[in-house]
Amino acid sequence: MKISSFIFILLICCSCSTETAWRKARFQYFATKSERDMWTLILAGICAGTPQERDKVRSFVGNTIILEGCAWNHRDGITSDLRTDDGIQIDIDLVPNHNVYPPGPHGTWCAEVRGIFQGVDFEKRVIHITAKPKDYHVMAVY
Repeated sequence: MKISSFIFILLICCSCSTETAWRKARFQYFATKSERDMWTLILAGICAGTPQERDKVRSFVGNTIILEGCAWNHRDGITSDLRTDDGIQIDIDLVPNHNVYPPGPHGTWCAEVRGIFQGVDFEKRVIHITAKPKDYHVMAVY
């Protein structure tokens, strides 16, 4: 009887923690998905260049987004700026300022950054982001 009670209590504890973990994972997925979708819409709006698309992009200012881009070896080694495959420059202002340059010899790295969309210069094709150093994740180094 004691063993079956112990197993029953153990199953209840495990199911509660599993349900909590599932809820957290589900919330994180939807929060991340909307932030990634905004990034996709911002890129599409910059590439399209129509006044309607520009207005849509401007409406995202102040929102949190998740972006991806790559950087090439910089002389000073402290820049966090990235570039997309479409040639759009991403100026990332890290607050507080922090060196995110990956250690070791390399020429290129790709990163994922979660930050606040500050605005865009459509003529120069430059996006401005403010992020925390802990939200700058180097994904690959080449």
